[in-house]
Amino acid sequence: MLSETDRAVICDRDVFRKYLGQYYGRHFPAEQIVRWLGSATGGASFQKREFSFTLSGDIYVRYLSFSGDKDLRETLARRVPEKIDVGAVYTARPADRKAVSPDAFTPERKEVVFDIDMTDYDDVRLCCSKTEMCSKCWKFVSVGMDILEEILRDDFGFSQLLWVFSGRRGIHCWVSDERACVLENRARKALCSYIDLRRGLSGRTALFGNPTHPIITRALRAIDTRFEEIILHDQNIFAAEKGREYILGTILDAQTQKEIRAEWKRKGCVESEEYWKTLTELIEKDLRKNKRFSKNIHTLDIIKLRCLYPRLDEGVTAHTGHLLKIPFSIHPKTGFVSIPLRPKDRRSFDPASCVGLRGLVDGDEEALKEFKDIVARFQDFLHRKEDGLDSDSSLL
Repeated sequence: MLSETDRAVICDRDVFRKYLGQYYGRHFPAEQIVRWLGSATGGASFQKREFSFTLSGDIYVRYLSFSGDKDLRETLARRVPEKIDVGAVYTARPADRKAVSPDAFTPERKEVVFDIDMTDYDDVRLCCSKTEMCSKCWKFVSVGMDILEEILRDDFGFSQLLWVFSGRRGIHCWVSDERACVLENRARKALCSYIDLRRGLSGRTALFGNPTHPIITRALRAIDTRFEEIILHDQNIFAAEKGREYILGTILDAQTQKEIRAEWKRKGCVESEEYWKTLTELIEKDLRKNKRFSKNIHTLDIIKLRCLYPRLDEGVTAHTGHLLKIPFSIHPKTGFVSIPLRPKDRRSFDPASCVGLRGLVDGDEEALKEFKDIVARFQDFLHRKEDGLDSDSSLL
């Protein structure tokens, strides 16, 4: 939750602009960002990278490009954008696009990016809603990170992964392996479709085969260790009618739904643990009775997957030309820095305590030290990436 002092900086747009200008001039790691985006010297690849700015008054400016970190830093300090997005590397400098034919100006490469946004979990999280975010919400994100990273590494062999907190309610995973960056839109969409199980979980396509696909087996292994903690305890999902109806709605067999409702009423269930125990006992009884002919063979697994499997924004992943918030930019609604996360911190991270704009500019020692450490870890990530090393041990 924002402090009153932080909120005052965000709400007064003139003050916010003043703080942003000082952040861009004194703290924003432009040199490291340029290196990360493709060139340690600000060479041709970086010069063809598209940026966009959202300026004061919601003025949106696309097709910006820069010669290097000095040009980027000076432009940020001069124009003071409230939001910075970065997109693809084009066949020509975006700033010069009008000098070439439309056919000669196309996106040719970009990292593959995945976006997990907390608002997509509003049907299953009861602690917060919409743009609100707390440490309990974050647990949904951390499970999604565990599952998504395992898929990207084990199924596709990607190794250069950077996880970045958006500054408000989500996480972005930037995959910068060479073969990921050159994927065409069709391949990016196919990659997202392979990972996204929502069609199968809704019953519209077959999800479970014989044997069960490894993507599901691994996901359930990750979910089983945290389902009760997150869904039953933190969210207490059965305490509210909304939560009970959501869980029942994941059960495809209408007769099973009816029997569970009746048994809940008969037992007078109060706690989420009671509701869940009753539900699982009825389904397991049906499985023992009907065995492979049961309509509930995968019901419990489907419930778990629909609650905690990562929910991805396909548009972010599927289109090379899509622009996304750049790491180390400031979220205009919270003042938090969009920071890279260490893999080992994904469970303990608290979005409400993220390093913020006001603390940095006002010289808060704790904020400055934390930010310095984050930039140093990002620098280490870059060294490993440039040396062609796996990012497993990066950001330590």
